[in-house]
Amino acid sequence: MDTHIIPSINSPILKTNWKSIYIVAIVAFITSLEYAATNDWNYFCQLDPSATITFYGILRTVGGLSGGISTILAGWLCNRWKDTRYGSSKWGESSKKRSLISLAKMIFKITPSKIKRIFN
Repeated sequence: MDTHIIPSINSPILKTNWKSIYIVAIVAFITSLEYAATNDWNYFCQLDPSATITFYGILRTVGGLSGGISTILAGWLCNRWKDTRYGSSKWGESSKKRSLISLAKMIFKITPSKIKRIFN
């Protein structure tokens, strides 16, 4: 026996937010182009001739993992604050901005000097 779900006349009809879907699709496409088109191994060898392919692979992996972790953290913060705008009142609090900037600076200070040479 087939059962069909018939929506109630009083139930709200949810509309798809296509603008957000287009933005996510464009960002995903640009990100895929970045990983497919760029090959910075040659530049990396020029910066540090003693670098190995294993170290380069570790750097690429850490970059991807840090992007994934920061995305999860940003999503969790936006859900907790119930706000996604950067310039809103909750992001506008200078103490939260300063703490995030301080965290980024501490992470950069504890990175090995071999990695720091890439960014300087």
